[in-house]
Amino acid sequence: MNNNIIKEVIFCICISFVFTTGAIAIENPISNQTSTLNWRENGVNYSEELLVGDYYNPYYTGWCDAGHVTTSSNKYTHVHITSSFDYTYGSVTITESMVDDYWDNRYAGFDDLGGLDQSSNCYGYATGHNIWIDGIGIIL
Repeated sequence: MNNNIIKEVIFCICISFVFTTGAIAIENPISNQTSTLNWRENGVNYSEELLVGDYYNPYYTGWCDAGHVTTSSNKYTHVHITSSFDYTYGSVTITESMVDDYWDNRYAGFDDLGGLDQSSNCYGYATGHNIWIDGIGIIL
């Protein structure tokens, strides 16, 4: 009877190992991940999960075709935006101008150094990597 218990425990450990190993091997990119789009309409700010992109994590297998890495060849978490203007939210058509209005209002009094560009967020622009970066610690 003890042998049967030992066999069952070993079987459970082996099955657990197989499932755990399978769960670790996640492939890049994780496609169609949503992110927040901010816009302003009639003097009111709005936010909704309308941006869509492919998410890349340095701990997952595979990497982006663009080879986004730091100058030290370190991979970093980032997103390639795959959606584009115009966005639709209910009966509202969200344009680039509406998104510009949101940011111009948020940073009133500051100079606008460039136009709207979905290929990069603030971290990507500020570091010169020109991509949507999810945190800049590894780049700094």
